[in-house]
Amino acid sequence: LELVVKTQPAQELYAAQVMVEEWAKAGIRVELAVMPESLFWGGWIDHPFSLTPWGHRPLAAMILSLAYRSGVPWNESSFSNEEFDNLLTQINGTVDPDERIEITGRIMEIMREVGPIAQPAFMQVSSAYNTRVKGVVMHPTQTIFFDDLAIEV
Repeated sequence: LELVVKTQPAQELYAAQVMVEEWAKAGIRVELAVMPESLFWGGWIDHPFSLTPWGHRPLAAMILSLAYRSGVPWNESSFSNEEFDNLLTQINGTVDPDERIEITGRIMEIMREVGPIAQPAFMQVSSAYNTRVKGVVMHPTQTIFFDDLAIEV
């Protein structure tokens, strides 16, 4: 098997190297196909097996709808599951938090049982600010919204 990975950011390449080493312990032979970012993204949807990062979206269902709903342009795995698609439609029309939790639970069961990805890690995001900076809210994409900040004098 060949795993396609970008050279940048470096942590993706390091993560891929660790995965290949771990798979080897289980007898799974995987070779890395390392390429510059421009080449990777030029055909990312066509790589049979790749390490593709997904950035934060305000709601998890957004990423699921972009990446795994049947027939959508960014469904690089060609995953198709009618129940999954129906649950995505349902969750996007549900405002009750408890109902959303139930639907999300079933979506995650489907992803775990028949889903097309291996989720090797979740990135921990942290930051530090001087206590005089007020209005800081840690954003998952590390975006800083300067119009919300003030300096205490």
